[in-house]
Formats: sequence, C-alpha cells, structure tokens
Amino acid sequence: MARIAFRLVAATVGVSLLVGYLLAALLVVEGFRVLWSLVPGLLELAALLVVAAVLSTYLSYRFGTTRLVTAIESDSVPRAQAPGLHRRLDELVARMDVARPTLYVADLHTPNAFAVGGDDGGALVMDRSLFRLLSAPEIEAILAHELAHLEANDGVVTAVADGLARTLVGVATLSAVPALLVLSGLAAGSAWIRGRPGDRSGVFSRLRRGLVAGLIGGFVLATLLVR
Repeated sequence: MARIAFRLVAATVGVSLLVGYLLAALLVVEGFRVLWSLVPGLLELAALLVVAAVLSTYLSYRFGTTRLVTAIESDSVPRAQAPGLHRRLDELVARMDVARPTLYVADLHTPNAFAVGGDDGGALVMDRSLFRLLSAPEIEAILAHELAHLEANDGVVTAVADGLARTLVGVATLSAVPALLVLSGLAAGSAWIRGRPGDRSGVFSRLRRGLVAGLIGGFVLATLLVR
C-alpha cells in the first residue's frame, strides 16, 4: 500500500513538473513571437543584430583590458622600478604610430608576452621569467613585436570578431531556451513518474546534456576562433 501511495504521489509530481516546464516553454515561445511581431522585417532584424554586435564589440574593447589584467593577477611596473625598460618602451613608442601601453608583469606559467588594446593605450603584459631568460636587446625585440600588434590594431579586429561571435552564440542560446525547458520537464517528469526522482540516466536527460554541451562548445569554439 505504501509503495502504491508513493508511486501515485511521484506520478502526480512528475506530471506537475512536466506541465510546469511545458507551460514555461510555451511562455518563452510566446514572448519570442511577440518580439518577432515587433520587428518589421528581416532587414530590421539584421540591423538589430548588428547593433548588438557593435555594442558587444565596444564593451569588449573598452573594458576587456581591465578585465583581462585583473583576471591574470598582473602587477603594473612603475617607472622607478624599471627605468631602463620604460626608456626602451618610450623609444619604441616614439618611432611607431601607437599609443603608449601600460606595462604589466604576471606569472603566465610560460615565457610569453602579449598586448591588448584599449582606450587608454592598452596593456603590454610580460611573464616574469622573461627578465631572467632574455638579454636587454631580446626584451626590446619582444616589446617591439607586441607594439606592432597594437599598431596594426589587432586588438580591434579581435574585439570585432569576438563581438560578432558572442552575438551569434547569444542568439543560438536564446533560441534553445524553449527546447531546454521542454527537455528539462521531460527528464524530471519522466524520472518522477518512473518512481526514480534522482535518476538522470534517461534519454531526455542525455538529450538535455547534449544540447547544453553543444551550446557551451559553440561558445568555446567561437572564443578560440577569434583568439
């Protein structure tokens, strides 16, 4: 009797979950339909996507440098601490058509250096080990190489590509929300109806994980392609 009561309760919960998720998916679809009705045509939709991409590009270029420098826990190099390094950088900047970037050092776990652009001249980050491994002329060659990237506006190109990629991935993710809700409802509801609430081995759970993995993979791939 207790087992029958549990199965009845579990089935009720399962059906309720399924109905709730399906209603949520229908609500999202209806929201998309309303938004779509507000767009006069494909040309206007394309214009909205371009605006979104441009805004994403601006935010990436405007705040990307600060975010990156913070993420890698780098330290700025004061002029008083390394006057020779700053002098060589000043000489290179004077000979090249580029704004002077801020110098940083970080533990990159590999002898490497990179430069990122920005409204304030950007940043030039060098791994600490380079100063132990390389001579002064070799350090100067690395500075010149990274400044060449800034001079060629490689950072702007990367920011544009990054903005476009993020916009496309964002549109794909939003489009997949109804499917994710339906699969989540089917996975949770069928597990409860079977009397195994914690089971995540069903076909709907696998489909949901596959869809999520695809979206994450698309984001990672888009990020790698523009780096």
